[in-house]
Amino acid sequence: MMATGASILRARRRSGKPWSPSARHSSSGTMRSTKFASGAGSVWIRSDLNQLRYRSNGVTYTAGVNSGVILTDAAQTITTATLTPITWGTEVSDPDGWTSGGIATLTVPAGLGRPYVITYNGSWNLSTASAACAISINGTATYVGNDNAQFNTMSVTAMRTLAAGDTISVSVIHAAGANRDIVSRLEIH
Repeated sequence: MMATGASILRARRRSGKPWSPSARHSSSGTMRSTKFASGAGSVWIRSDLNQLRYRSNGVTYTAGVNSGVILTDAAQTITTATLTPITWGTEVSDPDGWTSGGIATLTVPAGLGRPYVITYNGSWNLSTASAACAISINGTATYVGNDNAQFNTMSVTAMRTLAAGDTISVSVIHAAGANRDIVSRLEIH
């Protein structure tokens, strides 16, 4: 049985202990994390606190709601059969100074190189015959997602260690036979 976010927060207050990747869940109030991957490092996801923790070479990195950047773009017109970069118009959250808006390519700020989770979601105004989206790192389409034609949406998520100065962009394409508008959201944590 999965504990709710509220019960975990209450347990955290009772125990007085900060969350750690090695903690285990029990009725005494300590918390559990899920080890998602291993290799050069280990990854833990805490969905109840919207946190990702990554441990590599003895150093723990945390990504959460108070770091990174969240951008949106409203109704950008995409020409049929044309790979088009998304231009980000609105900053929802940008405490680390990634952008001032109105650009298609983001650059990792100085001093902020670390593991990130990058998520793109797009929603078309009308159905598309076929569509795809791509997250590009340093100009190379590295992660590709396809559309969900039933809901006129598409998304792609990637986890990647980025260095200061690395660039991130998102491009989309469709084959609807006529122009379509897309509303987009990008989150980098």
